[in-house]
Amino acid sequence: MKTKYLLPLLLLLLFNVIGGAAQNAKTDKPKRTVMLGQIVKDSFTGVRLKAHVTLMRQDSTVVDTITCHGWQGNYFARFEVEAKPAKYIVKAECEGYASNCQDYEIKRVARNRGFKMPDLNLKKLAQSDIYKEVDLDGVVVTGTKVKFTYRGDTIVYNASAFNVPDGSMLDALVRQLPGAEIKSNGDIYVNGKKIDYLTLNGKDFFKGNNKIMLDNLPHYTVQDLKVYHKSTEKSRLVGTEVEKKDYVMDVELKREYNRGYISNAEVAGGTRQRYMARLFGLYYDDHTRFSVFGNMNNVNENRSPGREGDWSPSNSPQGQTVTKQVGASLSTQNKSGILREQFDAIASWNDVTDITRSSSEQFASAGNIFNRSSSTSM
Repeated sequence: MKTKYLLPLLLLLLFNVIGGAAQNAKTDKPKRTVMLGQIVKDSFTGVRLKAHVTLMRQDSTVVDTITCHGWQGNYFARFEVEAKPAKYIVKAECEGYASNCQDYEIKRVARNRGFKMPDLNLKKLAQSDIYKEVDLDGVVVTGTKVKFTYRGDTIVYNASAFNVPDGSMLDALVRQLPGAEIKSNGDIYVNGKKIDYLTLNGKDFFKGNNKIMLDNLPHYTVQDLKVYHKSTEKSRLVGTEVEKKDYVMDVELKREYNRGYISNAEVAGGTRQRYMARLFGLYYDDHTRFSVFGNMNNVNENRSPGREGDWSPSNSPQGQTVTKQVGASLSTQNKSGILREQFDAIASWNDVTDITRSSSEQFASAGNIFNRSSSTSM
């Protein structure tokens, strides 16, 4: 009797074990995941930043923190999350920038393998961190940045050591350099000696026309400014100094701005049909640089009034001058730097309208003689 019921009982137990194992195998099946991509950019220039990105759930619990990575400045962060509808909070942090957050929701997964979240833009912090204070049990240590140093015969100015107002261009930074002075026509003098021309990362940039870079390059993109004597192209080819060295100021960009683009524009209008407009664009990487610019105005203005220098109303030309100017610059070289190509072109138009009116009166016994004249030259 016991043997009769023992066999069905063992079979039932075996089926339960097999069914439980199958259920566990089904439960342990890996969950499907999707990728979330995030790009962090400078809010002004659009340059990608190597920022720290934190992905959090809606209750602010951290899912993961990743540093943006990539190749040749194409930085991005990528997260792997469970493939299901969910809400997330994304936070980006980068040195020298204010942190920023945004919400993101996966509404429907379907067959998607990944999603690109909207770009996060970070604003550059003001340079109020030039002086920092650290409290050490009642002892206050104040640190300052060295404004300039000498490396042999080269003067190296540390751009981050100067407090330049937000939105300023390179000219505002140069005016603060110890021993430096900018004239109204864009000529730069350092310790009383004239700079022959400006260079950008060691390469020519509209050689002989300093105002283009001074008026259009944002100051916060600059790492250092170096002032030194540079051998001419002819001397470098010959291998000996056959010509007098040029006295140059080289603008070295920060690492994150060695590849990207910059653009800015200015438009103004006034009474009596007065106007002023300016446009500038620059693309650059390790081997190629291309820039274009244009400006036009009818207010006799090609200087920056209200700053230190030799500007004064007496320097303004007579009559009404309409100025129109466009230019382009292209510089490229191979990786070794042996082969280089340089192209610069500037076209300008100046229309001057001068109207002169005069009145005179001559006293005579028979009666006064009146004379009025008017002349227009264009």
